[in-house]
Amino acid sequence: MNEEEVTITKEIEEIAVSEAEIELAEAEEPLKRKKRKKYQVVKVLQMAHGNALLEWETDGLVDRCYLPQALMEHAEVGKHVSVDEEDLAMGAPFGDDLRPYLAAQPPTPERLQDTLRRRGVWRRRDILQQSSVVRSALQALYNLDVVRIQGRVKEAMAYDGGA
Repeated sequence: MNEEEVTITKEIEEIAVSEAEIELAEAEEPLKRKKRKKYQVVKVLQMAHGNALLEWETDGLVDRCYLPQALMEHAEVGKHVSVDEEDLAMGAPFGDDLRPYLAAQPPTPERLQDTLRRRGVWRRRDILQQSSVVRSALQALYNLDVVRIQGRVKEAMAYDGGA
């Protein structure tokens, strides 16, 4: 081999070593980046037929789902257990999404003031002195919204067969 061939051979070997190092580094990358599992503390509400009904809070909002009991060690009704968040995300949701029916406009300050005035509450001191009138005005406003919400639910249930 002449000097030029030796140089080319060495360069090829260096490239092959570099490629092997890159492949090794890429293979090790997932191991380095492996995330630690995150767990959520949940309360076991019910256990039946190999499934558990779980309840927990996330950001102040309560949620529920069914998970296979096999995913939880030492689960007992009424007790709290830690569950892998990925498992929890795969659980069968419990309950209906009620948000579409709750789109009724909440009482605005203007609606509330109008209702209060119609009941004789016009001044700040009236609010302090007539708490039962204020309470009944709020109940009247929110009851109206309950009737609207129930109407929307009934319409939806009639449309989809009552499920």
